[in-house]
Amino acid sequence: MSEKQVFNINQKLFNQLNDWQEKMEEKQNTKAEIEAKISQITKSKKSMMRIKKNSKEY
Repeated sequence: MSEKQVFNINQKLFNQLNDWQEKMEEKQNTKAEIEAKISQITKSKKSMMRIKKNSKEY
């Protein structure tokens, strides 16, 4: 195998690795966004439950 062929294969693998890393970063960002939304919904739900509980006491 010539040096140029090896270089081309390495370049292709490097590009594939970069693509994979970008996809993984996107997945991590999406996961973080989902977790933040779940946390926000959970806090809202707890707040609503407190309001309902307090309104029943009056």
